[in-house]
Amino acid sequence: MDVAFDAGEQNWSLSWQGLRLHIRLLDGTLLADYFGPAPIDGQAEPSMPGPEVFDALTATRADTAVQFAPGDRRVLWSLQSWTQPDSTTVSITLQATDVPLQAVLSFEVESEAGIVLRKTTLAHTGGDDVEISHAGSMTVVLPPDVSEVVHTAGRWGGETQVQRFVLPQTALLLESRSGKTGFEFLPYVALLAPRHTYFTQLFWSGNWQYHIRRNPQSRVILAGGLNSWGLRHTLTAGDMLALPDMLLGCVAGDLNAATQAMHKYLRRRRPDPERVIPVQFNSWFPYQGEPPVDTMKAYAKKASEIGCEIFVQDAGWYTTQIENPDEGWWLRTGDWLINRKLFPNGLEELSNYCRQQGMDFGIWIEPEAVGPSAVIRHEHPEWVHNVGGRTPPADQRAILNLGVPDARAWIRERMIALVRSTGARWLKWDFNIDLFQGGWPEGLPSKLTRQDPLIAHYRGLYLLADELREALPDMILEVCSSGGSRFDAELMSHAHAYWISDQTHPLMKLAIHFGSQLAHPPEQCNDWLVEWPPHEGQHDPLRAAGGDQGDLAFRIRVAMLGSFGVSAPVEKWSDVDAAVFRQHAEWYKRSVRPVIRHGDQYLLTEAPPLDGNGDWAAIWYALPGGAGGALFAFRLANGAPTRTFALPGLDPHGTYALKSPEGWSATATGAQLAEGLSVEAEAPFRSVLLSVEIIRHSKPETVSFTLSQSGLMLLPEVGED
Repeated sequence: MDVAFDAGEQNWSLSWQGLRLHIRLLDGTLLADYFGPAPIDGQAEPSMPGPEVFDALTATRADTAVQFAPGDRRVLWSLQSWTQPDSTTVSITLQATDVPLQAVLSFEVESEAGIVLRKTTLAHTGGDDVEISHAGSMTVVLPPDVSEVVHTAGRWGGETQVQRFVLPQTALLLESRSGKTGFEFLPYVALLAPRHTYFTQLFWSGNWQYHIRRNPQSRVILAGGLNSWGLRHTLTAGDMLALPDMLLGCVAGDLNAATQAMHKYLRRRRPDPERVIPVQFNSWFPYQGEPPVDTMKAYAKKASEIGCEIFVQDAGWYTTQIENPDEGWWLRTGDWLINRKLFPNGLEELSNYCRQQGMDFGIWIEPEAVGPSAVIRHEHPEWVHNVGGRTPPADQRAILNLGVPDARAWIRERMIALVRSTGARWLKWDFNIDLFQGGWPEGLPSKLTRQDPLIAHYRGLYLLADELREALPDMILEVCSSGGSRFDAELMSHAHAYWISDQTHPLMKLAIHFGSQLAHPPEQCNDWLVEWPPHEGQHDPLRAAGGDQGDLAFRIRVAMLGSFGVSAPVEKWSDVDAAVFRQHAEWYKRSVRPVIRHGDQYLLTEAPPLDGNGDWAAIWYALPGGAGGALFAFRLANGAPTRTFALPGLDPHGTYALKSPEGWSATATGAQLAEGLSVEAEAPFRSVLLSVEIIRHSKPETVSFTLSQSGLMLLPEVGED
């Protein structure tokens, strides 16, 4: 990275990988006033926006300026110092002009990619307290040729639907106020220009916001950070506040190129990046409620027979220290004691049985949920959030405040003891409550209560996740929140996998995968086959199109797009059903999982609609170095019987073996596959799963192929090269 500093103008120019980030301090405001392609030989320097951009920013809360109460007054900054501690980092220290506040800003660039990570830490330097009411992570001005915006939007059961449209003149606001990442939006945005794609993610699990707007001079302004709604965080002498990190990237190429660059970056932040996520059986959907051990053992036996590698006992196994007979199992959270009526010999009996069947064992817990009868609810009322300033209703579940060190230590020891006593290798951490802005109860020291309760909670949550992984190094940590409502890059820096949605229908899950995998690597996106057999009386386009039961392979393959498992009433399956699933589970382990973990993802079609009334939906995962890949292609309601897909990322002179679970086989060169592979599905809601494996990298004289059954064709015609 090359860095140029103009002391007179107080601006910095960072250049790397054909990009430039220009940072300027003007009239007390620091702004990245240009990010994009650097000029090449003969090109004019990119024009920098004038003071009018700064004027527009100071008129809105969508800037990086810190504001403080009362009156949301804006902090003005002066330059104290700057350093370049290494070849990829620039650190700038600012001092507030009228309050005792210092800001240390770090710009960390990826030396081999068009990515910069902005970090910001505020520090109180002594004197009167400062109450923060607004603090953004970064504001950046992009070139005027940005034309389109891509983000995700959704709801419970319909998360992460891809939205792509022309960037409007009116401001676009994406945010969450639910106290968690939220169902409606992910803190992810991509912005498309003719030759480049920009992308950004905010590393934060609480309330957040993104503002995107085009100003009258056609500059595109992007700003993100903490949501100022309800934010109150007081700093006193010696206190520090780390704001959410913000990722910003620019790559030459389309949205696929941007997604690949971001996936590579996020994979390096993932804990235990080489950790393999096993094929799971989860007990939730086939048996919701209070699970008896004999029924769970029967499921475990079947799960082993169909190729699962771990059995995860979901909700219902627990009770409170003092049971209230009027409370259902859902309210018995908080003490996390094993219900001996269901498991007379403890969960160890089920865990041992799973190992006898050749599987590992896992367990579900919702550590932040505290039921009405939980002992800690009554012995330590100061440990739970007073959301909205009100004591939690006595007949409803409360939220354990992970910002309280004693509360966090208590639940940490419970969780570690549970995993160790059962020998669990998987911990599923759920969160089925809205935290909103949280709230401090009485009886806590001011050292805690002067913090914003949401900031304190998530600091504690990240710390707890790290402590669990350190204490239990062989454990896989899966997180979820009623499905996808707490799915963000920061949480996934502390966990291994995420259950992407409580949606059970594969058509809707297919659409959810397309959106989730824009923001997250596919191996972090966990899914299960659920709807098999299809529910009687439920409208099911797959069932209507495919006879009495629809197409099992289609449903399994949707779940195989990321980390993979099953949560279905397997006791109702025929021997044929079980054989189909086992075949796919073994294929996944051998030919899909390694590709998903390491491959570049290409969305070959637009994201499908939730109802399946589309053409085809296809995703291609290509291994580095042209080593091969895996193709998933789904024919939807309006799709023609055949569709041709170009498969990029292969060695054009290499020879590849093409195989499918049904027994299809063929060979082709990488050049031919890059021109187009035509696949066939005999009816709507049928699918093609294809493994592409390198045979040799040398250029062959001729290539031949054979088909063992109808369904796969190669275009163009294969002959002499």
